[in-house]
Amino acid sequence: MGPFRTLAATALLAILLAGCAQSWVASPETQFVEGSPDAIVVIGLKSIVPIITPGSRSYPDFQMAWDLLPAQQPSRPTVPRPLIVDSADRTGIFEDKPPGELALYVIRVPAGTYYLRQITTAVAQSRYTLLPMGAPGAPFFTVKPGEVRYIGDLHCDVIARPARCTTLTRSDALAHAVLSQYPGIRVKPHFRAPAYSPAADEPARVMAVSE
Repeated sequence: MGPFRTLAATALLAILLAGCAQSWVASPETQFVEGSPDAIVVIGLKSIVPIITPGSRSYPDFQMAWDLLPAQQPSRPTVPRPLIVDSADRTGIFEDKPPGELALYVIRVPAGTYYLRQITTAVAQSRYTLLPMGAPGAPFFTVKPGEVRYIGDLHCDVIARPARCTTLTRSDALAHAVLSQYPGIRVKPHFRAPAYSPAADEPARVMAVSE
């Protein structure tokens, strides 16, 4: 390969890596107002089953991948997909909390419907739902343009195969405390739990909130 082609290939790789590295996680500088074309999602995560070894008890971190419904995927190639929420990315008031404690994440996303596809940990990888996307039983949520939606706190057993997040709790005061760290988000949040994708001719079943 000649010098020009090598340089071009290197530049293309850098562009692709830059696009993959782009994060949807909001920052304190994030500006979001009514009428914004995208949306804000607040998601709580907690790892609930520990790894126990002689003299040690630890909770694994995990990544949660949500796929945007194909018909709603943005055409911009620099927008990453799927939406990845990583329980190791604790910031703000959660920065010093271990994986076994609840942490909330504020994420700016394109508006649309997201299905939970996969959970990955350092100790195991398992598909939470069956393919194709939206198969019965797949958790999903929808966010509209200009909306700030808190979907609740997902308590996940990421040791099990497949991994599962069957318990949902709600911490409104904590969600408001977290959002207060983002002064540029000037839209009032509201809570709506995720739902499970239904079988044919059945209504979607909303995830029940545990006390």
